[in-house]
Amino acid sequence: MKVFLLILALVLTASCSAGAPTPAETPDPVTPTLAASSPQAAATSRPMSPEDAVRAVMTSPEFGGWVLFPTSVGSQACQIRGGGPPPGILVPGTCRTETETRGSGYSVKFTELWDARTFHYADEPGSGELHHSWSFLVSATGVVVIEASSGHFPPQWVK
Repeated sequence: MKVFLLILALVLTASCSAGAPTPAETPDPVTPTLAASSPQAAATSRPMSPEDAVRAVMTSPEFGGWVLFPTSVGSQACQIRGGGPPPGILVPGTCRTETETRGSGYSVKFTELWDARTFHYADEPGSGELHHSWSFLVSATGVVVIEASSGHFPPQWVK
């Protein structure tokens, strides 16, 4: 009986290891990598610049396609197109683009400023400068996430 069990153990051991690869045949483990989330991240291996972060936000679906903000850090005169009955309102203002480093990525902030005498919502001041900002987080790989919307009621939100 002991001989039978010994033979059975040898047969089972041989059949189990017959299809297993040897250490020389075992492939190296594959380290997963993150897919590039934006054309900017895919096209280069250099660290993201503030301009790359602004471009990533402006080309993302989260941004909404507004063309009134500068495409790089800075300010410019702009015409803020608002809602209301056709053709809508047009409010002269200043549009500003800013960036701030956040870890290995950036915070990108778009701010519009306008004269309250030109446009203000019901409970807001009727004089002075009003403003509204939209902030976005951009990861080192170009992933864009809406961070915040703050300030006065903007002309774009008029229904």
